[in-house]
Amino acid sequence: VQTCALPISTPSTSDSSIQAYWKLDDNAVHPPNDDTNLITYYDFTEGAGNTVADSINSNTCTIVGNPVWKGSGPFATGDSMTFDGTGDWLDCGTNSSLGMTGDYSVVVWFRATGVVAANNVIVSRNDDGVNNGFYIKLNSSGQLLGSHKSGETNVITSTSSYNDSAWHLATLTFKAGVGSELFVDGVSVGSATTTTTAISSYTQKFIIGAKDYLSAPRPFIGDIGHVST
Repeated sequence: VQTCALPISTPSTSDSSIQAYWKLDDNAVHPPNDDTNLITYYDFTEGAGNTVADSINSNTCTIVGNPVWKGSGPFATGDSMTFDGTGDWLDCGTNSSLGMTGDYSVVVWFRATGVVAANNVIVSRNDDGVNNGFYIKLNSSGQLLGSHKSGETNVITSTSSYNDSAWHLATLTFKAGVGSELFVDGVSVGSATTTTTAISSYTQKFIIGAKDYLSAPRPFIGDIGHVST
């Protein structure tokens, strides 16, 4: 979302409360119908195949490795994927329509189970060399981390851990002149003001389930479904 829109309620992973933020239709989860600021929306409704379509623009993601199509949690069959942490991710490319050069929000549903490796990246447009981008990831303790632009110097880290086998809604927002903020299930878990300038351009790919850094992509272990910006 190319605004600094924040969740309008405090959703949990039950169907009734999800409706407050991501409206349900025939057991599938969709962004609010009146949200005209969406840049990308991956709803994982294909259920099979080698690509995941963007229902807003044409930023189709190519499946890398062998993540498994899987319907679970609040999603309909096929509306999420399981990543095993060994070379599985979605490569969504570098198209300029991916935007996010001003104020933005990145929203993703994820579920992590048990022990997680360090730096399990859920969604990113960032690498370990340039760090001129964003990421949402889990650390080895299961805490959620979000960063805008400055890599490891501008990181928000949640107090709680989320490798609890439950679905969670993660949202990273940025507003120029203010900074970034990280939300889990609609509740703020921290903010950062070290960097308050917008990202002027990207060289990295938009990746779901890893980073655009081939020597250490830091792939995610768990389930991901419904990603939007």
